Amino acid sequence: MTYLREAEASGDAGKVDFYSGVCDVFAGIRAWHQNILDHLSGHQPADEAEAARLRKLREVLTRIPFKPARTFYEAILTHVFVMYLDFCDNPGRLDIELAPYYEPDLAAGRITRAEALELLRELCRIVCDNDTWSATIGGTNPKGSPAFSEVTDLCLEAVIGHHRPNYQLRIRPDMPDSTWGAALDAIAAATGQPALHNEMLYLKSLKNAIPDLTDDDLAWWAGAGCTETLIQGRTNCGSLDAGFNLPWILEQSLHKHLIASPDFESFVSSFEAELVENIAHVTGLLNDIQRDRAIAMPHPMRTILHQDCIERGLDFNAGGARYNWGVLTLAGLANVADSLAALRDVVFSQGFCSKAALLDALKADFAGYDELLARLVRAPKFGNDAQDVDDLAAHVFSTACDEIARHRTYQGSGPYLPSCIIFMGAPAAGMDVGALPDGRRAREPIADSIGPYQGRDKNGPTATIRSVTKLPLHRAIGTPVFNLRIQPSALKSKSGRMRVRSLVEAYFELGGMQLQFSVVDQETLQDAIDNPEQYANLAVRVGGFSGLFTILSPELQQAILARTLHEA
Repeated sequence: MTYLREAEASGDAGKVDFYSGVCDVFAGIRAWHQNILDHLSGHQPADEAEAARLRKLREVLTRIPFKPARTFYEAILTHVFVMYLDFCDNPGRLDIELAPYYEPDLAAGRITRAEALELLRELCRIVCDNDTWSATIGGTNPKGSPAFSEVTDLCLEAVIGHHRPNYQLRIRPDMPDSTWGAALDAIAAATGQPALHNEMLYLKSLKNAIPDLTDDDLAWWAGAGCTETLIQGRTNCGSLDAGFNLPWILEQSLHKHLIASPDFESFVSSFEAELVENIAHVTGLLNDIQRDRAIAMPHPMRTILHQDCIERGLDFNAGGARYNWGVLTLAGLANVADSLAALRDVVFSQGFCSKAALLDALKADFAGYDELLARLVRAPKFGNDAQDVDDLAAHVFSTACDEIARHRTYQGSGPYLPSCIIFMGAPAAGMDVGALPDGRRAREPIADSIGPYQGRDKNGPTATIRSVTKLPLHRAIGTPVFNLRIQPSALKSKSGRMRVRSLVEAYFELGGMQLQFSVVDQETLQDAIDNPEQYANLAVRVGGFSGLFTILSPELQQAILARTLHEA
């Protein structure tokens, strides 16, 4: 009301309208809140235990969310209430916010560790039931110190048996052994949790990409939706504003430019020119959409959750947040790298077939071109530590990141951040793409996020991570998602767990940004496809999130089955 009175006193009609609308939103929230209390009062409990739980819940709801939480229970309930209000895709740094409630409660005897664990398990169940998304744990506090606590470990323990929330564990070199143990326990439980993020490289890369980020704000980075980078409570971040189907752009370039290209380098230049043109076109369209959204699509709920919007008297979609940026994803990089390597070797270097013959084979989806297809398949493939193809991937990736960095969003003139996050879209994106020189047949799925094409990484996980880290991953600060499947047996022994930990640490030391595991063997996946009723809780990592395997599309199930299964 203070802001409204100030706006009325100044005669600012626009601000008066804004703050009047905010007051209406709060009035609606209070009415909904009262409806909840009335429902609880009228509910008949089945027994005294349920009656006691309802009395406690109603007592707490007379305070929150309109007054600050005082206990661990009240803090968790506040998070749940806000989740229902906004269907928020990431409540932020859950452990760093809950620890100041847990530790005093534990010391005073108001809660036990087991009770706190059960509350966090209930939070997981609520998130799963409502199909909401992520939360961020670990990492660095605003003072620059490690932010790990017993609550971090409890979050990891509680998520076992649940496919949500998608915990983003921010790993520092000084992460405690207890947290490593809890993380490996969760990974071994085969629910796809948690995703692992390279904390120090994220902090450095975000600061380089967005120099006006303050150090205090920087500490509050989190991943919206799956894992699209934002600053908690301070950012309007497009959750994958748009994506670029790199194999589709390559296919168009082959048919437009290959015949006229005198050499391989000329064709690559033509393809990259098409890529640059696509990025410029799409960012222009996005800015038009953002302009229209600022005028005609206010976001009142998200507005009231951002203090900057309230202080500025400006809607969330009109640039009211402190930071405004977008995330653009690059899809199918491995297909492009593999295709360019095959094109260079089989057509330009070896002269096995003419450019026209290759195009004819692609149009025919390789029907009648078995020998040519075999040659293309034998060409080097990304994911096997083969320098020549890895360099091609890095060159294309850098070109795309350079062009994306040139463009700014309409809202607040913030940057667009590159990413490589393929949710469930690899099969769908492949439906739009014909046969490619890498040997991929028409309408098959494209490559999964930043990793190799499914099943082509043949030289073990070390070779795979060496290929991936030859990319300038720090440029894709919107997050380059990297899926890795490992045998369940890899986590059954102490030595196996140490190898998995060492693999993660090596990946991050080489420049990896994000890594997520699916721990399931071929036989289990195939049996789940054949007998889905027996595997209702089987979870796998998909894009930047965990999903229940049996409810995924058949095409996506096959794409996950095709991923290489590694021994750690």
